[in-house]
Amino acid sequence: MNRSIDIVGKVAKALAINQRFVRSVSNWWLDGVYLAIQRVNEIVRGKRGISPDTAWLLSEAFDTSPEFWLNLQSMHDLSANRPSKHIKSLKPVQA
Repeated sequence: MNRSIDIVGKVAKALAINQRFVRSVSNWWLDGVYLAIQRVNEIVRGKRGISPDTAWLLSEAFDTSPEFWLNLQSMHDLSANRPSKHIKSLKPVQA
């Protein structure tokens, strides 16, 4: 796996929330409506992943797509669960 993808997978969620949207989070929370600040804090601390429901809420709050948030989660999950060795005993399925 490409090193830049590996790095992005590990930090993308936190960077997206902390750096790009940190000012918006506090203002958005004060205004309203969508998502408990506890859920946002758990995501940032790595205690909770971004579910489809959360992706929709974040996309609405920050004018992004839900796919943006789910892709960040997917990249993080793949990076966090990368096997330490290639599995050589598996053979490709013949079509």
